Amino acid sequence: MSDEHTNQAEEKHYVYIIHGFRTRATWLPELQRDLHAALNGQVESSAYYYGGFSLGQFLLRSKFAEAHVVRISQKLEELTRKGYKTTVMAHSFGTHLLYEALKEDPNIKLRNVILCGSILGHYAPLDAMKGNQIDGTVYNFCGRRDPVPALAELSSRSFSATGTEGLFNLVTRNSFHDIGHSDFLKPAFWNLHWIPLLKGAPFKPETAKLLPWYVKLLLNVSNHRLPTFLFTLVLVGTLIYLADTVINLRTVWACRFLDCYIDRVLTVKDYNNSIRRKDGYLYFNETLTAYNLNHDRDIVTYPYSPQINANDPEVIDILDKNKVVEQRTDSTGRRYYPLMAKNRLAAFVAKYKYENYEEVPGGVAYTASMLTRTVNIEVRMPQGVKIKEIYDGQREGLFLLERSDPKLKWSVSRRSYNCEFGSDNRIFCEDVWLRPNERLLYCFSLVNWRQQGETMTADKEECDSYRKQVLNALGAK
Repeated sequence: MSDEHTNQAEEKHYVYIIHGFRTRATWLPELQRDLHAALNGQVESSAYYYGGFSLGQFLLRSKFAEAHVVRISQKLEELTRKGYKTTVMAHSFGTHLLYEALKEDPNIKLRNVILCGSILGHYAPLDAMKGNQIDGTVYNFCGRRDPVPALAELSSRSFSATGTEGLFNLVTRNSFHDIGHSDFLKPAFWNLHWIPLLKGAPFKPETAKLLPWYVKLLLNVSNHRLPTFLFTLVLVGTLIYLADTVINLRTVWACRFLDCYIDRVLTVKDYNNSIRRKDGYLYFNETLTAYNLNHDRDIVTYPYSPQINANDPEVIDILDKNKVVEQRTDSTGRRYYPLMAKNRLAAFVAKYKYENYEEVPGGVAYTASMLTRTVNIEVRMPQGVKIKEIYDGQREGLFLLERSDPKLKWSVSRRSYNCEFGSDNRIFCEDVWLRPNERLLYCFSLVNWRQQGETMTADKEECDSYRKQVLNALGAK
């Protein structure tokens, strides 16, 4: 009975199919139906379906593939023991599993092997298997537009792009096609190329030669791993550095991509050292200004801001060893003072001197040299001198915002621009977002400046010059 079964098995051809990784292999049932139909039922077939490997499992294949290799080896050994003439069809990672199974059990005997999308190493000893484990021929169908074998070769020295470049030894015959990795697994391809081989037709290889640029690139990278690794390391490091530079605004050119601005300004106007004379009037003020930048910079600018009846200020750069800064002029004729910036900070003192009997301090101005988010203002007066509203009903003083657009020269508000008034003549203006060359002015009158009980108004200051416009604007509201 067993001899009769063996004789019947010898008359039948068995096709064993092993699919690749990361696939559901939905094409397997259709391939098996076409095999049985074309060979009139004179073939048996089965497939090893393992559900595919994830990318992580593929990279750790020595651990995850072992059980699959053992099962494939056991199946092929069973077919050998029963005397079947077995042809194995293997695709992609299935070619690796087949090769490992043949190494696992030297007693396995196959008739023919059909490979497609192969990732077998160039030096896989298939010649040694000829006559021992493989009686017929290994047919290697190569896809010239298939990048997967090249990627496999790039990932490990255990693999080669033999499914793209070919597998050259005494037992293998190659056929080169202008197709991609999964194009083998379509009825049009297997009915034209595989099934005729199983029916005994002569092998008719194709000779597509053109490799697309992306396959050539992967192959070149694979052949030059160390230079590519070093280049990639440098490239990734450079990209990380550039991204960090731009995201954290670590250089001025990063401002081309993201907004650079003065995050916070503290300007302190100090009149404590003012000097009074009986037959004349002279006073000084020092304006201390500190910038807190949101970006790295070596130099920031303080725009030239003359005050009526005052000399040009003496500007002292605090971060540059209290060095006196010389005034400069840019290409547009705008005058400014260059200041040293360190750790996103800049600080300076501007000293003004006045010689006019009628001159009275009347306000504090901040002129933006670049986009400015928040402005903090503090006014320091000699003991006994108090700040008073510039006119009745304006308790905290008067804010004027001078726009760089001539059509919007003055904006007027009591508490606009998110300004809050603290104690000791301190004003906090959050998120005002002043644009370059816009000015925020805080105007006031003084009580007890010249003598006790006297209220003084700066008739010649900018604020008083625009008083009529201010009153008209407020009256219109």
